[in-house]
Amino acid sequence: MLHELCQNTHGPHNASFCKLWDELRKECEELMSKGITGTGEGFDLLGRRLGGFSRHPPLSSLRQTASAAAENRARLGSLSPSGPKRLGGDSTVRDALSPIQADAMAAERRL
Repeated sequence: MLHELCQNTHGPHNASFCKLWDELRKECEELMSKGITGTGEGFDLLGRRLGGFSRHPPLSSLRQTASAAAENRARLGSLSPSGPKRLGGDSTVRDALSPIQADAMAAERRL
């Protein structure tokens, strides 16, 4: 583990890497000689697994999750209008002006 910690600081195995590795090994040996063995005492917490499932979930569970997600998408889709909607602005003004005029008005408002 100490080797990997040194690798995080110094990638290549050069003099700096070896120096740090020697320092860490010396410090580790001193701690172990004092009875500090790295049992993790004081860091006892409930653990959690990272990286997803340690086993494959049952196929029925996957189907149930996919079905629930599809139903949720359908429900949300029925609540909101479909298709793109333009946000902001007054459509009567926008329809009366050419794109150049609308851009000019927008630029003037920003001044």
